Amino acid sequence: MSTGKHQPKSVLDKIDANTLKLIIIAAAVIVVAAVIITTVVLVTNNGNGDPTPPGPGGAVTDGSDGTGEDDPSSESSDGPGKDDPTGATDPEPTGPDPTEVTEPPAPQYTNPLTGLETSLDISGRRPYAVMFNNIRIATPQSGISSADILFEVPVEGGITRFMGVFQDFKGSLTLGSIRSARPYFVDLAMSFDAIYIHAGGSDDAYQSLKDTGITHIDGTNGTGETFFQDQDRMHNMGYEHSLMLDVTRLDGYMEKYSLRTTHNAGFSAGLNFSEDVQRSGVACTEVDAVFNGSKSTSFSYDATTKLYNISQYGGPMMDSLTGRQVTARNVILLKVRITPISGDTAGRLRATLTGNGSGWLICDGVAESITWTRSSSTSQFVFTDSDGSVVQLSPGVTYIGLLPMSSGNVNFK
Repeated sequence: MSTGKHQPKSVLDKIDANTLKLIIIAAAVIVVAAVIITTVVLVTNNGNGDPTPPGPGGAVTDGSDGTGEDDPSSESSDGPGKDDPTGATDPEPTGPDPTEVTEPPAPQYTNPLTGLETSLDISGRRPYAVMFNNIRIATPQSGISSADILFEVPVEGGITRFMGVFQDFKGSLTLGSIRSARPYFVDLAMSFDAIYIHAGGSDDAYQSLKDTGITHIDGTNGTGETFFQDQDRMHNMGYEHSLMLDVTRLDGYMEKYSLRTTHNAGFSAGLNFSEDVQRSGVACTEVDAVFNGSKSTSFSYDATTKLYNISQYGGPMMDSLTGRQVTARNVILLKVRITPISGDTAGRLRATLTGNGSGWLICDGVAESITWTRSSSTSQFVFTDSDGSVVQLSPGVTYIGLLPMSSGNVNFK
C-alpha cells in the first residue's frame, strides 16, 4: 500500500488508442474543410475567379510582374466589383471580349462590265478596248481570256477580228498580237468610254478616230512606247503578227501625256447582272455562230462551271498566256447589217450598229431570243426579251458576236 499522494489520471489516459485515432481524423477533416471554405470565399471576393489573394507575398499568376501595377487591390473602383468592400461581384460580361481584335470586313465592289465582285473600286476607271488579231496563223492570242467583254466582228478577207474590253487586266501583262482599227470597232469602244488600242487602221478608221476624238494608242503610227515585237511570233507567225502590248507601260503612258483615265460624272456601262434569273427559252449546250462560209465560232456548255467553252478553227480557242481555253458566261449573238464598202479594192466592210435588230442570249444552258437597240455611236446596246424587259446577264465574261444579216447564222445542236 503506497503512502504517496494519489495522482489523478489525464483525459488522454482514459481514451483508448482507437478512439484517439478517430479524434485525430475528425480534426484533420475539419481543417481541410476550413481550407476549402476559405479558398471559395477568396475566389468569390476576387470577382474574376483569380484564386490569388491580393496583397504582398501572393504568387503572381495573372501575368503581372508582382509590383502591384496589375494587382486589383492597388486600383480604386467607383462601383461595386472586386474592390467593393461589400464583396459584391461584377456581372458576367454579355458582349464581345473587349480585348479581342476583329478585322472589319473588306469592302466589296463590282466590276461594271462583269457584275463580279472586286476588292478595289474600279468602276470609275475608263476601260481599255484592245484589238486582237484572229487570223488563224496568229493564234493563240495572248491575254485574250482576261477580257471582260469580247467582241468578234467580221473584217475583210472572210476572217474576223476580236476587240477585248478590259476594266481589269487581271494580271495579264502581255496582250496580242495587236491589229488594226476599223470604224465600227471605234464605234463599239466609244460606247464604253474606252481607251482604244490598235496598230494602224484603214483610212476610214483614222477618219473616225479624228472625228470622234476618242483616246487611242496606236502601235503603228504612234510613239510605240507601250508596244514591243515578240521575237518568237515574228519568227513563227510573221512580222505583221508579232506586235504585242506591254500592259505595265500603260499607266506611265497615260500620265506622261495627261490622258483622261476616269469616266466623266454620270457615265454608266448600262449592263445589268443577276445570279438569280430564271432563264426561259430552249435548252442550249452546243451552238455554232456562223459568220460566213469560212469562219464560225462554237460554244460548248459546261454545267459544272456554268461557262461556255469557246472553239474556232476546228479546236479549242486557247490563251497562250494562261494555257487555258477561252470561256464566257454569257454568249450574245446579234444579227446586224454588215456590207462591203462600195469601191474599196481591199473589200473592207461597213457595219451599221445603230437602230435595232434580233439576236440570241445564250446563258446557263438556255438560249433566249432577244432584241437589240442602240440609239447612237456613243450609246450602249440595250437588250430586251420578248416582253420588252431589259435582260439580266449572269455575272461573268460576255462574248458578243456580230453576225452579218446576209451570211450569218446560228445553229443550235
